[in-house]
Amino acid sequence: MTSLARLLTVRLVTAVAVLLGPMAMARAQESAGGSVTGVETRFVTPMTVAFAQLRPAQVMAAPIAQMLPIEVAEAAGQKFLGIDPKDIRLVTVVVEAPPGPAPPNYGVIFELENPFSPAKFAPELIGHTERAKLGERTYLKSRDPNLPSLYPIDTKTLLVGSEGMVKKLAKGEQAAEGSFVDDLKAHGGADDFFLALDLQALRPFVQMGVGAGGQQVPPQYRKYLQIPMLLRGAEASLNLSSGRVSGLVVRADDASSAEEVEKLVADGIAEARAQAEAPAQMLLASDDPIQQAFGKYSLRMNKQFYDGLSLTADGDTMTLISGNLAAGELGDANASALMQQQLVIVAVIGILIALLLPAVQAAREAARRSQSTNNMKQLMLALHNYHDVHNGFPPAAIFSDDGEPLLSWRVAILPFVEEQALYEQFHLDEPWDSEHNKQLIPLMPQTFLDPSSVLSPEEGRSCYAAVTGEGYLMSGGADGTGMRNITDGTSNTVALVEVSDEAAPVWTQPGDWTPDEDDPLAGLGSRHPQGFIVGFCDGSVHFMSQDIDLDTWLALLTIGGGEVVQVP
Repeated sequence: MTSLARLLTVRLVTAVAVLLGPMAMARAQESAGGSVTGVETRFVTPMTVAFAQLRPAQVMAAPIAQMLPIEVAEAAGQKFLGIDPKDIRLVTVVVEAPPGPAPPNYGVIFELENPFSPAKFAPELIGHTERAKLGERTYLKSRDPNLPSLYPIDTKTLLVGSEGMVKKLAKGEQAAEGSFVDDLKAHGGADDFFLALDLQALRPFVQMGVGAGGQQVPPQYRKYLQIPMLLRGAEASLNLSSGRVSGLVVRADDASSAEEVEKLVADGIAEARAQAEAPAQMLLASDDPIQQAFGKYSLRMNKQFYDGLSLTADGDTMTLISGNLAAGELGDANASALMQQQLVIVAVIGILIALLLPAVQAAREAARRSQSTNNMKQLMLALHNYHDVHNGFPPAAIFSDDGEPLLSWRVAILPFVEEQALYEQFHLDEPWDSEHNKQLIPLMPQTFLDPSSVLSPEEGRSCYAAVTGEGYLMSGGADGTGMRNITDGTSNTVALVEVSDEAAPVWTQPGDWTPDEDDPLAGLGSRHPQGFIVGFCDGSVHFMSQDIDLDTWLALLTIGGGEVVQVP
């Protein structure tokens, strides 16, 4: 993603965050379109794993709303979307499981009381889009896969989401089925805020995340990593207005799993409570009366907080329930206690998200690294197929008759990565930046792009480069290196390396990666934690640690240095 794209992402997130936070707490008033009852599932797709709904009209009635920056929310809504936040009746969020290394499909649907006008959208919010048609409707299609499209479902309903989700929801009401949708429909009532997670569908990602990062968790806490593996779903509701309770409901695979989760949660609460009370006990042991008072205060607040943290099991379902904040019905003391419990619910929701996000991110990283490894394998296979046809690996460039480098070796191997048609479009007797050839730069095959890169295919910069220079596989001459010339052994000689986005060359341009003997790791890939991907001349692909011994690394780069070395 470019710096401009990152800026737009920040702008979008800021606008949505401001709208969905203080906006929801705006002035108390009745919704012109009437109240909404129950969980609305018409936007839930068959692959949805996370669902949330926010009902601003209900929250508007809460007295606490008057303490929030209503004016800021209104100004942000008008500036970025040309929408008065008071007109937003319902916000629905749906997120699908990530399809491998790609970002997940997602959608944020704003349902309004009055028609909106796309002409009022801020230029900085839609600068990454272009007008396009989907069916009979015109919408703003994103040119960047990392940024959302904006699609008007109707004159009062705006979808902001990934292009994949736009294409799905543009077809109309979804026909999702399964236990997750059944649980959503069974949730009776309209909460101010409602969040549901299909933990069973997320379990493979959690398992990958735990496998990738579990060893970094202190041993005494690792037993808690099994909790997500025992749960099939979770629902959290938060209500600041009167009349409905807040709560957290988690569903286990079965009753025995629920009992196991209940015990683990109880152990975790007890351990957290003991750790939280330890500093307070130290204050109580002080001779200073003020420190003693702080210790008493800490113990009192810890007691109120942790007394509200407990799960009640009923079969495979565990529930944490607080109540509502109707102080007139419950009394000020109870209302104060329930406010604390509301904060407990918020804390638990935050913990759930904090637990899931790293796991999903780790799973996505594992998938992206796997895809990048596969890309490197495809390139090494192409080099070997080229060798079989031409009796040698490709030289670093396609040269002119007078010895001038014109086009990169990547162009030469296009027929061997199933890109014969693209290969035939090049003028092989012209340089890479000729008027004709430079038009082909944005057509770079995905094989040359690491899925973790922030670069877009249209930029045409390759994340994989050959080792070039005297003594390396691609020495710079017009003749390619044959297997017989690799006297150090093909299994001990590096052919291709993953380079960083900053060092990524234009894929058609001659000139790749030449090691700097003073800093031989400079320019190598930094997308994947703790290392980079390397292709060897025998076709094998390895993940090389960033802590590799530099002498060993330099020895692996030469084709005939005579060093005795093994791949780490």
